[in-house]
Amino acid sequence: MSNGIIKVDEVITTQAESEIKVGGIDSKYDVYMLQVSGITTVSGATIGLTRVTTNGTAQTGTNYDLAGLGLRTDQAYTHLTNLNYTEWGYLGAWSHQGSNSSFRGNFTAYLFNFNNANQYSMITAKSISRWANGTLAPITTGVYKVAEINDGISYTLQSDIQTGARISLYGLTNS
Repeated sequence: MSNGIIKVDEVITTQAESEIKVGGIDSKYDVYMLQVSGITTVSGATIGLTRVTTNGTAQTGTNYDLAGLGLRTDQAYTHLTNLNYTEWGYLGAWSHQGSNSSFRGNFTAYLFNFNNANQYSMITAKSISRWANGTLAPITTGVYKVAEINDGISYTLQSDIQTGARISLYGLTNS
């Protein structure tokens, strides 16, 4: 095996979905990469909600912390801090502007410790999206404060995810 990325799972929506899950995280790779692209919403501003999965089930307890910096084009930067939430928000915050249904949002995240039952699962992400009157480019880091094995990611929006969204999970290898 050479250095690189190996696709583990991928979902492409063919109809409106309330939730998309990718899985397959195991002990084969220490670090995984998540890529989310082509996100479009039906209605106004919405925030992407990301959760870990255990045995394929999204974990919804108040164990998610997130901190980051939102780099904006319409105003000064924004500090992002969510403690004891039921998800990681702001990993892709999308705003559907009026009749502009062609807007798409994207983010890339790296997943750490997901396959380690003795440590908290962590995520670091960079995204670009349309928000309010400008562009929001958050750089965020999150922790899921339960020491358990997590096998995937659940991604939802506050409204349905439209056709054409793609969520891909990769294992990163260096051997």
